[in-house]
Amino acid sequence: MISKERAHFTIFGAGSIGSLFAAKLALAGNHVTLFTRDEVARQISRYGLVLQTKQGTLQNVTIDTKFEFEARFLSSNLIIATKAYDNEAVCNIIKPYINTNNKPRFKIILLQNGVGNENIYEQLFPRHNIYRLLTSEAASLLKPGHVAYTGTGKTIFVRRDSQSGNYEKWFAEVLTRSGLPCQVSTNFTESVWTKAVINAPINSLGAIYQVKNGQLLQTREILNRFEQIITESINILETKPIKTTLLNPLEEIKDVARNTAENKSSMLQDLERGKPTEIDYINGAIVALAKELKLDAKENIQTVKQIKELELQNRKYGSHL
Repeated sequence: MISKERAHFTIFGAGSIGSLFAAKLALAGNHVTLFTRDEVARQISRYGLVLQTKQGTLQNVTIDTKFEFEARFLSSNLIIATKAYDNEAVCNIIKPYINTNNKPRFKIILLQNGVGNENIYEQLFPRHNIYRLLTSEAASLLKPGHVAYTGTGKTIFVRRDSQSGNYEKWFAEVLTRSGLPCQVSTNFTESVWTKAVINAPINSLGAIYQVKNGQLLQTREILNRFEQIITESINILETKPIKTTLLNPLEEIKDVARNTAENKSSMLQDLERGKPTEIDYINGAIVALAKELKLDAKENIQTVKQIKELELQNRKYGSHL
């Protein structure tokens, strides 16, 4: 049976989505520990985590913050909310606390964009349960410790081996009661690739054109590319074949953009801060699949190329967006 005591979540990473989930879970009465860089942890410990609601109201959330990892975190619901490219570094931090004799099995939950993020965790921690938490909730980090909730979405919780039981149901219920509607999936591949296909046009084009999600649908040039990326991506997946949960991909992905209209995509937020993006794990994953199948992926290839050029400009001159 799942304990009815107050749930303990440890969230690794205080970016936009990590901060949003930490705030919402804490406001619902859960025990949340936010693990992040020392300067950010100290700031949040001192001033609290500020959540700006969609109505503009500011809520100050008192939250436990740490900048040194502790073994007890593994016994909580450990949510990894860092960027996909940081997974190796995350594994190096938690590896000393995990061994082959750990009982019960720890649960590692990846709240990230991208395809294949779980691979390194499976290789290093094969005995433990790996999950993906796939969300279209939208948030913008205005500054460290201050996150704006910019768009309502839904969240899918899925275990790597696609099994489902009491824990998965309980976890989804806790998130839903915290104002983050969550459903359990029993198809890992379908869930992960559905999220990638949704991210492919929204994240990348938002970054390339430097616009919010809703603006992607307002000009013919951007909308054409938006639709072409979706169509190409779906065709590649269907050739594999990989199914998605999208019955009408064009319209459903446009709805995601509309529902998060005031949000800047995570790739745009990354570029604005002079950081790398997750393009290799989203559009790049679609390109890799097309290459495996010997299919054309010109729209996604062009998108990856443009994002890489923007990343290079950031490294050379600093962010100019």
